[in-house]
Amino acid sequence: MNAFKISRLLAPRYYKVLEITKEIPFDVQPNCPCDRSPLKTFCTFLGNEGRDKIRVGVCDACGYVGYIDRPAGDWIRNYYSTTWDAGEESESRIEAETKEYAAKKGSLNPIKLTEEEVLNLGISKDRYLLEIGSGRDLVPKALAKLGYGKIMAVDPSKHRARISEQAFGIKVVAEPFESEKAQAEFRKNAPFGLIFSSHVLEHTYDPGEIIRLAASLQNNGDYLALAFPNIHRERAGIILLFLPHLHSLSPDSLKNLLESNGYEIIKSARAEGNHAVLAKKTGERKESPATSGHIQSTLARFIKEIGLDKTYSSKSRLWWWFKYANHGGQDTLWSKIWPIPLLQYYLYSKIIFRRRFKKELAFSLGEKFAKKPVHYSTIMGAAITDAEKRFTSPGESPIEIQFDGNIKLFYK
Repeated sequence: MNAFKISRLLAPRYYKVLEITKEIPFDVQPNCPCDRSPLKTFCTFLGNEGRDKIRVGVCDACGYVGYIDRPAGDWIRNYYSTTWDAGEESESRIEAETKEYAAKKGSLNPIKLTEEEVLNLGISKDRYLLEIGSGRDLVPKALAKLGYGKIMAVDPSKHRARISEQAFGIKVVAEPFESEKAQAEFRKNAPFGLIFSSHVLEHTYDPGEIIRLAASLQNNGDYLALAFPNIHRERAGIILLFLPHLHSLSPDSLKNLLESNGYEIIKSARAEGNHAVLAKKTGERKESPATSGHIQSTLARFIKEIGLDKTYSSKSRLWWWFKYANHGGQDTLWSKIWPIPLLQYYLYSKIIFRRRFKKELAFSLGEKFAKKPVHYSTIMGAAITDAEKRFTSPGESPIEIQFDGNIKLFYK
């Protein structure tokens, strides 16, 4: 039947559970933001006995996966301005983090470029560079070490923007990148020789708008460096249930998006579950080739990873997933014995990990998982039961995930 009900989401230390209520405004994204192809529903969340619905779609042309029904743009932008990491806004915490990051060495790793590769681009040291989503990465510090003294950044999170500005001595605009206020600030120093961003595009309301605006701030011959999660390594639970990741981009998705906005990819690399590209603006816009086949492959992958291709001895079970801390790999574990898995989960995530004796523990979860260190903050899960009936037809939605009461998703 490819349907089950989630009775409870099990959130790790840094995550919370958001109930989707009528107070959250929603709108519809019917087309892929990367090539405008129609999205095909492959999974539907249903709450309150089928009265509430959120569809997840896939683009047959490029393999993009994302919410068809999603919170409205203003809600998303306000979330990043006021809620994202809200517990870290205290003055003492900001001061401590500012000192911590000011003392760290710079690193280009988030955008997967070496110092030599950056210097070989031949960007004048007199030109401005721009970071989209300053967060807490150390790229601006690394670029400053290479002699690039004119760096701007943008981050809608006010306390993150403040930390970056104070720690790295750069101007950070505390606004969404696509806002008119932010764009007006950028135009004062455009065109930018290099625009870079790490793990931001999947969080934005409209990735297509982000790339179009980036292109408008650069001349032909300028560069754009992006890093984002590799959809082929992300666990199904994160792709489906982690609300801030509104978009899961495939390499083809980003290629189509960049080429349609006048960029040519000159480097592409995959490492530790991430995908990074370096693109050069040529001004030549290319139409995406007509391809297909991603719907069936995506559906087959999710059915297998969610465990819908198996028969279980118990109607109640635990679906949980986590990342390996040392090499970025990920695994999903289905537990058939109930309620022992739930007790295991609480033992690991609520007791052992919270004591902070170690941030990583090696423990065995069967032969497949033996001796692989699991980062304590990445264990997530869902207590589920078999669905008694479906509210959608298999043709309308091949996979159906029901919730007791309101639909619930992870956030942080």
